[in-house]
Amino acid sequence: MEKNSKFERWTEERKKGMLNYVAKSTLYLGILLIIGRIIGYLVSGNAQFNGDFFAELSLNIAVIVIVSGFINSVIWYVKEFKYRNSL
Repeated sequence: MEKNSKFERWTEERKKGMLNYVAKSTLYLGILLIIGRIIGYLVSGNAQFNGDFFAELSLNIAVIVIVSGFINSVIWYVKEFKYRNSL
């Protein structure tokens, strides 16, 4: 039953395309990581939103987009491989 529902979800997801999957997954992960970064900065006690903070945040965003984009692309191919083998 569980395998069948995963199969159906992936069937629907793959209809939208790889670019949509990678962009959506990267966006979700990026938002969560940025929110966590900001909360961690606020909790640390030295919450001064100056130029250094925003420069570091923009670098973090760039790294998140590149790394999670690559990781989500690999995940797409793994899921696609499993999908095609189960047909």
